[in-house]
Amino acid sequence: MNWQGNISIGETIDVKFTTVNSSGVPTTLTSGSVAAYVDNSTTEITAGVTLTTDFDGRTGLHNVRIVATSGNGFAAQTNVHLIVTAGTVSGNSAVGYVIGSFSINNRASNVVRWAGQTVTTGDIAIKTTLAKTTHITGFNDISTANVQTELGTYGALRPTTAGRTLDVNATGETGIDWANIGAPTTTQNLSGTTIATVTNGVSLTSGERTTLAGVIWNVLTSTLTTVGSIGKLLVDNINATISSRSTYAGTDTSGTTTLLSRIASAITITSGKVDVNDKTGFGLSTAERSATADQVWDEVLSGHLTAGTTGAALNGAGAAGDPWGTALPGAYSSGTAGNILGNRVDVAVSTRATPAQVQTELGTYGGLKPTVAGRTLDITATGEAGVDLDNTVGTLAKGTDITGFNDIAAGTAMTLTSAYDAAKTAAQAGNAMTLTTAYDAAKTASTQASVDTLATYVDTEVAAIKAKTDQLTFSSGAVEVNLDLTDLNAMADAILKRDWTAISGESAYSLLNAVRMLRNKWDTASGTLTVKKEDGSTTAWTRALTVDPAAQPIVAAT
Repeated sequence: MNWQGNISIGETIDVKFTTVNSSGVPTTLTSGSVAAYVDNSTTEITAGVTLTTDFDGRTGLHNVRIVATSGNGFAAQTNVHLIVTAGTVSGNSAVGYVIGSFSINNRASNVVRWAGQTVTTGDIAIKTTLAKTTHITGFNDISTANVQTELGTYGALRPTTAGRTLDVNATGETGIDWANIGAPTTTQNLSGTTIATVTNGVSLTSGERTTLAGVIWNVLTSTLTTVGSIGKLLVDNINATISSRSTYAGTDTSGTTTLLSRIASAITITSGKVDVNDKTGFGLSTAERSATADQVWDEVLSGHLTAGTTGAALNGAGAAGDPWGTALPGAYSSGTAGNILGNRVDVAVSTRATPAQVQTELGTYGGLKPTVAGRTLDITATGEAGVDLDNTVGTLAKGTDITGFNDIAAGTAMTLTSAYDAAKTAAQAGNAMTLTTAYDAAKTASTQASVDTLATYVDTEVAAIKAKTDQLTFSSGAVEVNLDLTDLNAMADAILKRDWTAISGESAYSLLNAVRMLRNKWDTASGTLTVKKEDGSTTAWTRALTVDPAAQPIVAAT
């Protein structure tokens, strides 16, 4: 930083500075601008401040001329700093760079003339008495003892090191040396103080990390209202225990829903019985769990940084505690995210079917499907299905037993419903009909009972199929899968134990890139923060750093 000394209000001063690239070579400041900051004020003064880049044709040499008049916003008894407010050097931002500083009528003066006359050392030296003829007019004779006594009693505050001055702004406040505060072990309230950006990593103790994790999970769900945040997603969707929910989301209405709409695929019947297999133990495959873990780690954090959300906490937590390592439900109070997850995610994922397993089961044991998609089977309220007699296969040979009908008694009159067509039958009215085999009364007597038994059996099996399909939850044609605490913990463990070296194709603003700085190699060479990938050599991401040597460092947080 360039100190230009103390000037008087109304004076014009020129301050020169140089900008260089990462190799130290003077380099042009592109699209630059400079403003003056007075003492602790955040108001920029640009009036009367003129920047000339590459001054006198010298690349990287720049001049700032300041006309320090009250009309331009300057005042006496102030300290002024010149700051770059816009511009880049070799593509890197130079904003915040301190060019120089000066004061206006704010330092002790070296008196060389008084009342128009030159003052010599002998004129101002303290003597036994000051003669009336001395060029300091308006004083009577004052003894050295008198001066020393008066200054000791009523004089100005003296520094511990001679020659140093106290920095006081125009409104009477004095500067503070944070490193020289009495009783430093007491709490200092800095609520009105802007703290510089922390450049050194802050480490939390195990207890602090545990406390942080507890704070996250004890946040009341009533406060998680930001649309799109993870907290609101948990509140909106985990609003009941999983075990209290039916796994079937259909809208069947008794007496109106057709059989085919209840059973989505064909029924396999063996020996007059419907084959039903009750499949249990569904779960995600290793590849599906890995894909889920990759998707979580590759989620872009930029859309989840609302204050108070989990995304913002993960982004800023740094070395903070891991909330996924906290036991649930633990001591989390009712209504908190920790309590909801611990009590409502209570069924193992392995007890629920995967989409592939459900589709396989429905394809093998599912509902009867029509030959033409969309058609349904007409079933009466008492369970009888309609029959299309014009759509039969094969012929009935003579002697075939047609169950459910008794032999027509001889002499029974029969009336034709349409004109007789001799071509359709060889029999003529009045012709005798002879049975090809002897009449068997046992066959006709048991027929209706057999039909009733079969109908009852089919109804029982269909009800059993429906009981199973009613347990499935469908969404857009796919079966929904609910995860229990064991499987959620397994997924969380897989995410936390995931080998980063096996992940590729991550987004620039993914969670993986956010946490790489906590574990991987990084450096701050040439004013740029560079974070490496897992191999320790490939660059994952970079950021330009803005540094201020004059800033007070923060070395710990209590």
